[in-house]
Amino acid sequence: MIMATTESKNQHVVGSLSQK
Repeated sequence: MIMATTESKNQHVVGSLSQK
């Protein structure tokens, strides 16, 4: 569960960086 949350957060961060 924690791993899944971390993966989701990482994806969000990657998306933010990609947008920038």
